Amino acid sequence: MRTCSTCALVVVEPEDHWGPVLRRALQGRSLSVLECRSLAECERHLAVFPWSVVALFATPENSHSVVAFLTGLRQRWEHAWGVGLVSVEAIALEPLLREAGAVDVLCSVLQADRLIRLAQRQAAKAPRQRRAGEDWPQALLPWGPRSASEAGNG
Repeated sequence: MRTCSTCALVVVEPEDHWGPVLRRALQGRSLSVLECRSLAECERHLAVFPWSVVALFATPENSHSVVAFLTGLRQRWEHAWGVGLVSVEAIALEPLLREAGAVDVLCSVLQADRLIRLAQRQAAKAPRQRRAGEDWPQALLPWGPRSASEAGNG
């Protein structure tokens, strides 16, 4: 058995922009960066890492679903933090995202250090969980972990 943090930095964005920058900046550190493209995929990550910092890319087109997700985030995962990511052109969404529960709103990857500091602060508070050596990566798969008997029947 080994332990792993219950905190990760989960980045929800339609294409690679913030994720690679954060992954590079955190390379060699104990905080995982998990990139996903949908809120449903984000929820699967939160089930495994309930103390996560979730960075959500918001646009005028998806702001309704991002606001709804942020509003319910602390109700479903009381220790998770939400952060809004917006383009400079969409900075007008900042008050809406903050009101929905975002602890910060960032508009440039040049602000990545702010997000990293938030995530590191959260990770320092997060409890660790015991997992069998290879089970925890499988828990992140869309179909979840499989038993040894199921794995042989694939």
